[in-house]
Amino acid sequence: MRFYTNVQMVGDNFLVRGYEDGKHFMNREKFNPTLFVPSQKKTKYQTLGGEYVDAIQPGSVRDCREFVKKYEGVENFKIYGNTYYIYQYISEKYPEEEIKFD
Repeated sequence: MRFYTNVQMVGDNFLVRGYEDGKHFMNREKFNPTLFVPSQKKTKYQTLGGEYVDAIQPGSVRDCREFVKKYEGVENFKIYGNTYYIYQYISEKYPEEEIKFD
């Protein structure tokens, strides 16, 4: 069993502490977050309002921040997705799993 006890983001790196098979680990990992932009075609992703969106990965956390900043003033161009990149990292790397306690 593998689970995290702490995740911090420093620059483009995610610093992770946790346990795997009863042994403590500390890792530094890179991660490319996912954002969503409006799509003209039918896709497998939709907003809560029912609009179709495409998943994109602009690159590192820094690249994602620059992408969001670059398009924040563009009229009628919305960017969707979770910009709390730590939460994206956790949900992708540690999918929901019930921890069984002794």
